Amino acid sequence: MPGCRLYLVAVDESDDDGVWVTEVWESEQAHRDALELERVKAQVARAMPLLDREGFRQQRLDARAGIPRGTK
Repeated sequence: MPGCRLYLVAVDESDDDGVWVTEVWESEQAHRDALELERVKAQVARAMPLLDREGFRQQRLDARAGIPRGTK
């Protein structure tokens, strides 16, 4: 996906129903742009009924090392 530096899906070993999804984007705009793509909208629509949205948590981080910064 253009602008996506990392997309990781992992199971939570301490919670049988827990799944962690980690995404690293070059910028907030790159993420917004991806959400406008028809294929992404279709995938999100398929996934949403399966998800417990109450448990969602978003955390924004300012990467200092490890993943090269994109151009702004």
